[in-house]
Amino acid sequence: MLFQDEIDIEFLGKDKFSVQTNFFTVGCGNREQMHELGFNYSEDFHEYLIKWGPLTIEWLVDGKLIRKEERKPDEAWPEKPMFLYSSVWDASFIDEGSWAGKYEGCDAPYICSYRDIRVPVENIVTEEKKLDGVSHE
Repeated sequence: MLFQDEIDIEFLGKDKFSVQTNFFTVGCGNREQMHELGFNYSEDFHEYLIKWGPLTIEWLVDGKLIRKEERKPDEAWPEKPMFLYSSVWDASFIDEGSWAGKYEGCDAPYICSYRDIRVPVENIVTEEKKLDGVSHE
């Protein structure tokens, strides 16, 4: 079994005024945090951004930093290649619905709309690109 690295912004249906952030390394998470937004995320488009680097992960909403994690020495850190993934799924079976809420079906259909999706790749210097401790890009 292959374990993934993952960095999340999760929209849980039971509370449309908060998002959950999390990250996994080799399949291990338990780093969940909830963040109050001050608005209902389902009523309008907003900008959600994850900045992922070799030493920090930042989560931003509409340009405002909501979470920052800094890599600790000897800590497992997301390093595997990533991809953008989005889904809508019924998670009411997890903890009997206490995490995401229970599926009732009365507010179907469920619609998720996206606009202006970008995955910028920043110029990160890796050890392989260094000669004598100096970047040569």
